[in-house]
Amino acid sequence: MKKYCMNCMREVTTGTLCADCVNLQIADIAPHHLKPGTVLRERYLIGNVIGEGGFGITYIGRDLVLDTKVAVKEFYPAGHVNRNHAVTDELTISTDQQREFVKAGVERFLDEARKAAQFSEESGIVNVRDFFEANATAYMVMEYLDGRTLADYIRENGPMDAGKVFRLIDPIVTVLGKMHKLGVIHRDISPDNIMYLNKGCLKLMDFGSAQYYMEQGQEQTGTIKKGYAPEEQYMGNEMQGPWTDVYGLCATMYKCITGITPVEAPERRGQDLLKRPSETGARISKRQENILLYGLAVNAQSRCQTMEELLGMIRGCEMDSAGDSMTEFADHTMYGGQAAYTQQQSYGQQPYNQQPNMQQPYNQQPYTQQSYNQQSYGQQPYTQQSYQQPPYGTQTEIQRQAPAKKKRWGIVIAVVVVILAAVGGIGVFLWKGKEKVETTGDYYVTGCKDVMKVRETEEKDGKVVAKLDNGEKVSLVEKGDDRYWKVYVEAEDVTGYIDYHYLTNKSDAVMEPATKYVNVGKDETLTILSTPDTEAVSLGVAESGEEVTVLAMSGDQYSYIYAPGKSAFGYVESSKLSDEKTEIKEEDAAATANTQQAPQKTGDLLGPGNPPANYQGVYYINVSKGYLALRNAKAFDASNEIGKMYNGDYVYALRTNEQYWYVYSPSLGSYGYTNSDYLVSSYASVNIYNDNVYYANVSTGYLALRNAKAFDSANEIGKIANGQEVDVIDFSTGTYWYVYVPDLDAYGYVNSEYLRK
Repeated sequence: MKKYCMNCMREVTTGTLCADCVNLQIADIAPHHLKPGTVLRERYLIGNVIGEGGFGITYIGRDLVLDTKVAVKEFYPAGHVNRNHAVTDELTISTDQQREFVKAGVERFLDEARKAAQFSEESGIVNVRDFFEANATAYMVMEYLDGRTLADYIRENGPMDAGKVFRLIDPIVTVLGKMHKLGVIHRDISPDNIMYLNKGCLKLMDFGSAQYYMEQGQEQTGTIKKGYAPEEQYMGNEMQGPWTDVYGLCATMYKCITGITPVEAPERRGQDLLKRPSETGARISKRQENILLYGLAVNAQSRCQTMEELLGMIRGCEMDSAGDSMTEFADHTMYGGQAAYTQQQSYGQQPYNQQPNMQQPYNQQPYTQQSYNQQSYGQQPYTQQSYQQPPYGTQTEIQRQAPAKKKRWGIVIAVVVVILAAVGGIGVFLWKGKEKVETTGDYYVTGCKDVMKVRETEEKDGKVVAKLDNGEKVSLVEKGDDRYWKVYVEAEDVTGYIDYHYLTNKSDAVMEPATKYVNVGKDETLTILSTPDTEAVSLGVAESGEEVTVLAMSGDQYSYIYAPGKSAFGYVESSKLSDEKTEIKEEDAAATANTQQAPQKTGDLLGPGNPPANYQGVYYINVSKGYLALRNAKAFDASNEIGKMYNGDYVYALRTNEQYWYVYSPSLGSYGYTNSDYLVSSYASVNIYNDNVYYANVSTGYLALRNAKAFDSANEIGKIANGQEVDVIDFSTGTYWYVYVPDLDAYGYVNSEYLRK
C-alpha cells in the first residue's frame, strides 16, 4: 500500500512526513481531532488539520480510490460534543439536549452537502465530491484547492487590472445566480472567502453554514464583514436577497482593482466618501466603473438586483463610452448623486414597484414604472405583493427575522475549505466572561522596543485594553485587511487589535529587538522578501549601510526585519546583516546628491514586486504587432525576457535617462527594462491597426476565447459568435493567437483557423 505525507498528502517511501514537511513547525494533534492515518469508509485517508471553526474541522486527505488529494470537513460543533481519539473516533455526547442539537446539525450539514453537490460541474465554486455519516457525525469530501485566498494574493501582488478581475469573477457570478434560485444567499462574500488558485482562476468558498448551528433563540444575522457587507445587513430586520450578495461581490472586485477596502456602507449615507476606482489611479474603463458602482449602491432599491443582471452587464456591454445616459445613471443612483439620498428612503420601507432613482439601465431599456415591476428573478415580477413574498422562497428563508414564531432562514450550503496560515496551534474556543471567543491559532509578541499595545479598535489612537511584553501569547480571532489583527489575550481576558508585524511563533520570537545594518558589496542591494522561501515576492530593496531592526528569527538563514527607510516589513538573509554600519565613500555620497533623475538604486529590482510608491509617469505600450518585452537587462536579447506587454498596456516609468527605461509593469506585476521607443504618454496616442482586426468565422455554435493555447473545456473564458470582431494582438503564438474581443471586453487565445478578415 502506498504511503503519504500526513501534512501535504504527497507519496513518501518511509515515515509520515515528506522531505519538504519534515522541518516545518507542525502543531501537535489535539485529542478531539481524528488521528492522521485514519481511513473513513475504507476510502478517505485523513491527514493533518488545515482549518477549524466553531462547527467544523477540515482535514487534508487522500481519496485512495481515485488517488487524488482532497479536503474532508467534519461536522464538529464545539461545546456540544467531545472526543478522545486515543479511545475512539466517535463523538462523545453527554446530554439529550446536545444529542438533539447534533442530530439536527448533522441533517442540515448533509442537506447542504447534497445541494452543493448539484453544482459539482461549476467552475466558480469548490467541488463537493461525497458526503456521509460516520463516527456519530457527518463528513463532506471536497476538492483540495491549491492556492491562496484572494485577500492574500492582493496583499502580496497589489491591485489587479480591471479587465482581469472582470474575467476571473465570471464563474462566481454564474454559480451564485444558480444558488440564489435555490433560496441560498451567501451573505459573507469577501476576498477572504474566495480562493485564487495556482492555475489562475477563482473559486468561492464558505457558504456560512455556521448560521444554521447557532443556539436556539439567537437571531441569525450572519457575519458583518467591514467594507463588504451592504447596509441591509447592518440593520438586522431588513430584507436580504441576491442584491445583498451583489454588493459583497462588487465590493470584492473594488478591492481587487484598487487595493482599497471600500468604505463601510452605513458611513456612505449622506456624503458618500467612496472613491471611484479611477480616482484611486486604477486602470478601469468608464463602463466597468459604472457596473461596479451600480453593484455598490447604498440603497438596495437602486442596486443591481440579481446575479443574472450583473453577469449580463459584465459580458454584454457594447462599447467603452456607454453613452451619456450611463454616466448620468451612475452619478444619480448610487454615487453621491442627489436623487439617491435626498428622499431618505430606508431599505424595507419602500416596495419594489416604487419607481427607483434611475435614468437609464444597463440593458438599454428605460426603467419605467411598468418595466421595473417586470424585472423578475425567476418567474415572479417585483410587484408590491412579490416584494413582500419574494420568489426566492418564503420571507423568512431569506432573512427577515421579524416575529419570533416565524421559521428560521432556509438552507445554506456549506462548501468551506478554510486554509489557515496559523503559525502556532489550531483553532480552539476561549471564553471571555459569558461570551465565546473563537480563535484560530496562537502567536507571540516579538521585536517590540517598549511594550506592545492592544487597542479596542483598529485606530492608532484607540483605547488601550492591554500592554504586552515580548514573548507574551495572543490568540488570533480575525485577520484584518490592513496591518491590524483582532486577537484575544487570555492573560488579560480581553479582545482587541494588534499590529500583526510584531507577531510570530514561539520559537522565533525575539525578546530584545536588535539594530543591524545592511552589509553587501559595492553596487549591490539586499532584497526584502515577503516570505523566507523560494516563492517569495520582492517587497523592495535595502542599500548597503541602511539601518534595519530585527524583529524575529526564521531559522538560521533569514531574519524578519523592519526597514524604516522603506517602511517595509519582510525577510532578508541574515548573513548580509552586520552590527556595524558600512561607511559610504564621500565621492559616492556626492554623486548620489547630484543625481538629477529619480533616485537610482545601486542594483535595480528585477522581476516580481509590489507597485512603486513614486514614479515619473504612466506610459502606454504602442506596438504595431506582437508585443513589447520587459527585460532584465538594457539590451535586446531573447534570453533576458521577463514577460510580454501588449498594445495598450501601461507601465510606471521609474528612470528615463536612456533608451531602455526602468519601469514597473502592472500587467506582469514585475520590474524591468523596456525599449522607450515603443512607449507613448497618452492612451489616445496608441495606434489601433486595422490589419489586426479579424472576425469569427463559424458555421455552427461559437468560437471559444480561452486562457491557454489549447482546446480544453476548462479553459474557456467566453463565447464569440459568428461575425463578432476579434482584435489580434500577437500572431506569433502558433495556431492559437492572442487576441482582444471588444464584445467580451476580454483578452485570451482563439483558434486562428476560425478567423476571417
